[in-house]
Amino acid sequence: MNDDAETLRACLDKLVELVELAEQIPSKDLARIENAVQVVSRAIQAVADAQQASEEAKLRVDEASQGGCQKP
Repeated sequence: MNDDAETLRACLDKLVELVELAEQIPSKDLARIENAVQVVSRAIQAVADAQQASEEAKLRVDEASQGGCQKP
């Protein structure tokens, strides 16, 4: 899970770099760049959400397999 957090952090750092570059872009191109940054940001958030949901699902499956199949 730590690797996932580090990967996400690296992606967010790249996003910050893109924002900083966008500040140097001529205003006529700025709207397109801002839109692209928003799309990338939403994609990164979607990946993080999916990773979290996957981890939670794995935990539920593990819990069910350990507790639900035992005989009294």
